[in-house]
Amino acid sequence: MYNFSIPDHKQTITIWGTYSSLKQLYEVIHSLNKKLDCIPYKEGVLMGLCYELRKAFQNERCSAQEIGAYEFCSDTGKQTPHYFHLYGAVINPFILLMSTAYLHHVLLSTEISRLEQGYINLLVDVTEKSFEHYCSLNIESLYKIAFAIAATAPYEELHSDIHELIGPFDELTPFERTTQITPMLKRILEAYKVTPC
Repeated sequence: MYNFSIPDHKQTITIWGTYSSLKQLYEVIHSLNKKLDCIPYKEGVLMGLCYELRKAFQNERCSAQEIGAYEFCSDTGKQTPHYFHLYGAVINPFILLMSTAYLHHVLLSTEISRLEQGYINLLVDVTEKSFEHYCSLNIESLYKIAFAIAATAPYEELHSDIHELIGPFDELTPFERTTQITPMLKRILEAYKVTPC
């Protein structure tokens, strides 16, 4: 069970899930991290995502909510309410995009189990939907750009490059964040002289 929300300031994207779903996703990403030896510098990005997932399901973040659902009982013909406690993993949009680009690459190029496929497909789906709302851009082109950066640029250098190339992201207005994301990624691509695959 995954959903997303985007705050008005648009500095983050929150991925919502139950304790078990976020924990399973965390464990799957950890295991897949070892299968991605062909991609340099990916560990910092993936572990950044894992860190936020762990902080969420261990309830070390403030973001939590309950949602109601109904289960139909065929014996009584009544619907019984059930409540699910959801935890929110608050993630930097670039970490989410690049992590999902890595994992999307895994789905296309690496033999993984159906369980792993299922969890990664859920993450890919919620990332695509969240970015459609976040910046109203074609997710496939964003994937190509993000993967080219993520497969080439050392994670440790990306943060300083982002600040140097377009200024501090957290100082931009919400509108500027949604309009600057693709130009910013393209500037980083040009700085590293790589071409989207």
